[in-house]
Amino acid sequence: MFPAVVLQGRLVRLRPVTETDLPCFLRWLNDPDINRWLAMPESGPPATLEAEHAWYERTKQDPNQLVWSIETHGGHLLGNVALHRGFRADAAELGLFIGEKGEWSKGYGTDAVRTTLGHAFGQMGFRRIYLHTDVENQRAHRCFVQCGLRQEGLVKEYRRRWGETRFIDGLLMAILTREFTGELAV
Repeated sequence: MFPAVVLQGRLVRLRPVTETDLPCFLRWLNDPDINRWLAMPESGPPATLEAEHAWYERTKQDPNQLVWSIETHGGHLLGNVALHRGFRADAAELGLFIGEKGEWSKGYGTDAVRTTLGHAFGQMGFRRIYLHTDVENQRAHRCFVQCGLRQEGLVKEYRRRWGETRFIDGLLMAILTREFTGELAV
């Protein structure tokens, strides 16, 4: 679902996803520079607007998927961040992508993660947030480490990128409530 709560970070604002965001999401999903880092089904691009609308309708009804659009305080859409509840009510998997390549490495992803963690550990009452990321994705790894997540393990051959024949290794990273030192978002 798309939580109604709007979260204010230092650099970004996390707001509910709207249908007007979908064309940007589609453009980003079909960009090979962006898509290569997304742990998506192996069907790969090209994504379609119809598929994005179907995702939007499914996610809107799914209480285990919490997705926010990331935008600058000026309203420029940058990407999205999500918490995916698993079988444990006190834990969730974090997902993040910044689709605007010109905005990479400017701290927006780090601020979005910190803001999400503050809300997850504060108002939502999660105990553990974890994620998987490609071993090769050094930019994401730096972002997550800056937010307090630590590597818990190596996941051998955890996925195959679209259009590639080889499997790539991933990192399992996590943070617990007691380890989070960022400001709590309200």
